[in-house]
Amino acid sequence: MAQSPIPNQQASLALTQYMPLQGVFPSQGGGGGATGFYLGEIGTFAGAFAPAGTTASGQFAAINQNQALFSLLGTNFGGNGTTTFELPNLNGITMVGTGEASGVSPETIGQKSGSSSVTINYPQAPPNLLGQLKPFDNYQPSLGITYEIETLGVFPSQGGGPGVPLNSLGMIKAFAGNFDAAGYMACNGQLLSIAQNQALFAVLGTTYGGDGVTTFALPDLRGRDIIGAGVETPIGAKVGQKNVTLVNGQAPTPLGGPVTPFDNRQPSLAMQYVIALQGVFPTQGGGQDASLPFLGQVVSFAGTFVPSGWALCDGSILSISQNTALFAVLGTFYGGNGTTTFALPDLRNRIVIGAGVSLGEIDGENSTTITANELPVPQPLYDGKHVTPGQFDTWLPIDSVQIGQGYQIAWKHGGADEYIVWNVDGNGNWLSQGSVMAGTSFALESLEPTFGYDLNGDGTVGVVTTTIEAFGATDLKQVANNFYLYAHGTTTGPQLKYSGAAVTTGQFGTWTPIAVEPSGGGYKIAWKNGAANEYLVWTTDGSGNWLSQTAAMSGTTYAMQSLETTYSQDLNGDGTVGLKVTTIEAIGATDLKQVADTNFLYDHGTTNGPQLKYSGAPVTVGQFDTWVPLGAEKTGNGYLAVWKHGAADEYTVWTIDGAGNWLSQTAAMSGTTYAMQSSETTFGQDLNADGTVGPKVTAIEVLGTVDLKQLADTYFLYDHGTTTGPQLKMSGAAVTVGQFDTWVPLGAEKTGNGYLAVWKHGAADEYTVWTIDSAGNWLSQSASVPGSSAEIQSLEPGFNQNLNGVGGITARAVIESFGSTTLATIANVFMLSPTGSALGPQLRLSGALYTVGQNGAWTPIAAEKTGSGYQVAWKNGGADQYLVWDTDGSGNWLSQTAVMAGASPELKAFEITFQQDLNLSGAIGTSLMAPSSDELGAGSGPDGSGTSDMALLTNYMASAFAAPASEGAGVVDDSQSSGHPFLTTCYA
Repeated sequence: MAQSPIPNQQASLALTQYMPLQGVFPSQGGGGGATGFYLGEIGTFAGAFAPAGTTASGQFAAINQNQALFSLLGTNFGGNGTTTFELPNLNGITMVGTGEASGVSPETIGQKSGSSSVTINYPQAPPNLLGQLKPFDNYQPSLGITYEIETLGVFPSQGGGPGVPLNSLGMIKAFAGNFDAAGYMACNGQLLSIAQNQALFAVLGTTYGGDGVTTFALPDLRGRDIIGAGVETPIGAKVGQKNVTLVNGQAPTPLGGPVTPFDNRQPSLAMQYVIALQGVFPTQGGGQDASLPFLGQVVSFAGTFVPSGWALCDGSILSISQNTALFAVLGTFYGGNGTTTFALPDLRNRIVIGAGVSLGEIDGENSTTITANELPVPQPLYDGKHVTPGQFDTWLPIDSVQIGQGYQIAWKHGGADEYIVWNVDGNGNWLSQGSVMAGTSFALESLEPTFGYDLNGDGTVGVVTTTIEAFGATDLKQVANNFYLYAHGTTTGPQLKYSGAAVTTGQFGTWTPIAVEPSGGGYKIAWKNGAANEYLVWTTDGSGNWLSQTAAMSGTTYAMQSLETTYSQDLNGDGTVGLKVTTIEAIGATDLKQVADTNFLYDHGTTNGPQLKYSGAPVTVGQFDTWVPLGAEKTGNGYLAVWKHGAADEYTVWTIDGAGNWLSQTAAMSGTTYAMQSSETTFGQDLNADGTVGPKVTAIEVLGTVDLKQLADTYFLYDHGTTTGPQLKMSGAAVTVGQFDTWVPLGAEKTGNGYLAVWKHGAADEYTVWTIDSAGNWLSQSASVPGSSAEIQSLEPGFNQNLNGVGGITARAVIESFGSTTLATIANVFMLSPTGSALGPQLRLSGALYTVGQNGAWTPIAAEKTGSGYQVAWKNGGADQYLVWDTDGSGNWLSQTAVMAGASPELKAFEITFQQDLNLSGAIGTSLMAPSSDELGAGSGPDGSGTSDMALLTNYMASAFAAPASEGAGVVDDSQSSGHPFLTTCYA
């Protein structure tokens, strides 16, 4: 016996639903009360024709002839929106309010929902009939409409008197627009203030909610239709249910017993339906008055009384003779004998549906009792007995289909993804069964068309075919849980197999095929391992059988990306079909490109050039931890490539042959090093991102003839205004920044055969002076001295620099500059500098600076450079006594003459050397003459030879130049000639 559907139509009455095509255009929001009937409202009429406009039957209307109405309805109910739009179709359909609320289905304008009947299946049956308490939809055919209530209109009177107009407080209107018209509010259950809405509260009270002291509620018609109020459904009652779940006792069982009906009403709200007894007599196709109702017009009224001029739609029998006009409109559609009486529509406990078939037709029931022929068939039997719940664990039937004289029944194993099919006879007796199947299996899904039911609940009846890819000559399709290799655009091709059996989804964990293309006599199939970045490629024969496969590859690999052009597909999802090329740098003659996970050295602007390799294999991204190549340039017979160590300040340079093979590399270098920065000019690139291509040059000082520059982390001694000059070195290696803790060079100047450089010890008051050869090599340095020392201050004029940062550049007083050497005092010491310069060696004795007044009145008066050092002439204050020192090139005392008188031939001979009138005689030099006894101090000694006076002078000078006690006393030898050293011991 075939199963019958359950009627799903709740009790309803068919009336004429109409929509005027002309009228007052509604404004949005507040502002004044409504004038009555607006354009866009749906009217209900108890007569057999549309009193205004046209029936709401889904007609298409021309936009250009109904522009105002189209601006309200749009295409919410249908139409192409260009030339036509559709009116609401309410034939046999009820209206439900738009919006979303608890316990009802959400509705939107123009949404169609519900059905007039429901066929239940095994899952919807009660549990005692192997059901699973699965609900079914209880909405009958419905159309979403905006329900509104008049809130700013005329207060409706009761009893006799003139009829209440349409714009009365509490009138409910069905509006096809999606906004609240002026003078109305949406029927959404909102609470209003009594104090601000006293008239409306007087009409509604707390029928629909509110505390009645400060608030009251509007009707809530969201997701609900309006059911006429009656004894069973008082005004304001919410009845019905959106879904029905059958429980035991609500369906007949094989054992018999009473059957309880279920509530067949969809969510509804009870209100009074009233019909106009006074109003404009309608003429078919006429216009709708904005405020006066048509005679026979039906509206919903939210109040608890019947307004004047209106009657409750309760089926009352009226006298024809007393209501001839109304009878002319209604006739006997709703009852009466048609001779003396006629009836009003009876909408108690009923809803209104559009009169699509017959005006006044009464349909549906508010409660339904299920009969045996409305249950799923057959009821399964095993060993001649009805199967009971739990008999087969949690296996329960879900659908059946008649096959010949018997049936097939599909079963599901509780919440597991397991299914099985029974073969039963015409009475439902078990005969046989198949194997357990997964819900995604080809076997199960291929049965669904036979059952006409979505057994596995995947939303499709039948085998689900999913296109995995269809980019090339072959389409890869998943058919249920198998895979097929179809010729493009067809369903011709082999099934994918492994060891002769069909490959199924999940067979290899999370590995799944993503692409296929023909290759030779078979296929190449690309697989991906779930969300992991792993890929491999199968080779199959022409029948789809696996033959071999590659090792797993990363999606970033050159090998993997090279395959993408074969498949015409972006397999790894990087946005590129084929090798992804990233330009690392393209600044010089060579472009360094990352191609997939490898690197290529291309001639600039081309794709010609070798792949970068190490030990014969391509260098890959990440192979050397976080070291990455930054740039490459061609050399004579190969390439250089510079690398950087991630975020660290480390760089190295590879030497590469012409085929891209690594040959050697430098040690890791800081980006601040001269070696590193020098390579930037080779690469034409700011590798260390310091804003400079090449060594970064910082001028330390450019005040004299030599510019001291820091290039990267080294120092250069450039001729002023040029880049010519040596690099500063120690022990043959470049001096680097920070090499000597916080000692830094302050300035440098050229000397006769090299350079002097002054260093300072950070913030400390410590300085030292380097002596440097002409190639920039350190030769020696002074001891550390404070900035106030004569050692440092005496250099300031020569360096043209305030080295110690105190009081400016120390003053220099020239003693003489007649020859090639200038003798000057600076900071209480004596400087021997080339004439025209302020820099040269200081005069020293025993390694220490010789200071002004150090030996009484003796002071140097002239100096000249000799082959390997200097000669310095001295005078003893106001006395006629002179002597000459010989010094080395650093100004250190080596020897000295005996003391000479100013008129002595020896002194005069020295005047030629010094180019100076040392004795102030008015002449430089003279003929060699023996000195007079006066010149030698004759007569001073007892023998008149001057020996005594010379001995005294010698002893004076010896005391003046006495050596430290540790070195012993000087011994005077007066047998020495006046042209030889005075002291027998040199105090150097």
